[in-house]
Amino acid sequence: MAIRQCWLPVVLTALSWVGCGVVEEAEAPGEAALATATQAASSNDYPGPCQSETTVPGMPQYLSSDYHGRNPDTRVVYLPDTGRFRLGISCVGTGFIVIRIGPDSALCQNLGKCEQWQLATLTEWDVNWVQSNFPAQVPFKHICTKHGFGWYDALGVPQGTYLAVARSDSGLFGAVDGHGTMDTYAYTGNGGAYQPVNCARPTVCGDGICNWWNESCDSCSQDCGTCSVCGDGLCGQNESCFSCTEDCGFCPDPGGCLEPFPTGTDANLRPPDCYPTAQSQK
Repeated sequence: MAIRQCWLPVVLTALSWVGCGVVEEAEAPGEAALATATQAASSNDYPGPCQSETTVPGMPQYLSSDYHGRNPDTRVVYLPDTGRFRLGISCVGTGFIVIRIGPDSALCQNLGKCEQWQLATLTEWDVNWVQSNFPAQVPFKHICTKHGFGWYDALGVPQGTYLAVARSDSGLFGAVDGHGTMDTYAYTGNGGAYQPVNCARPTVCGDGICNWWNESCDSCSQDCGTCSVCGDGLCGQNESCFSCTEDCGFCPDPGGCLEPFPTGTDANLRPPDCYPTAQSQK
């Protein structure tokens, strides 16, 4: 016996324009709630951004609807360029949509739903009509009966303003009441192409992490620290037993390596056997 899925019309009396920097007064979250929003994630996974991506301003946002509480929960998100949504959803009897809004949207131009008070009359028929005729303007729709946490993606989403909605319903003659959460992340860059969860994080000088594969004390002292100088008593990232025995000590003998390398030889290019001496060749 499934929970009925007629979760719209969506009565958007609590539109929160958080994604574009404005919060409506209807049910605006307090400063403390906003300050701790990033702690509300439902997963320890790393959702993004990945290489060649940046997080959309004002994101992430965490939607949480409850049939007996805040219902629906909504956010407005502005994508400044083509991007993607990554949505972490856990739910019972809840519907989720991401739909294009604004003066250039089908909702406004074709269905006359342009202003906030008009969006308050949004129905499931409206969403289905836009999805059928302008599919790119409904990048995500998920009607949930019941499932645990999972990741969902909306890819190649065009630039524009979008409304994210979580709406819970009641079913089985009131025996089961809906509730659901949607961790809403948005990224631009990379053409909005798919990126895996727990992808490699983008390298950004100044993020406090010394990414060894393409950052060093030479290229990013903010993250990796100042390069050491031979003779300062510290064996730094840019020094080795080959380049500065004064700080790093003598290199261990790998077997017959008794002579020093020629001055100026890059330590990364030296073979492990060094240069054999006449004694080691006997």
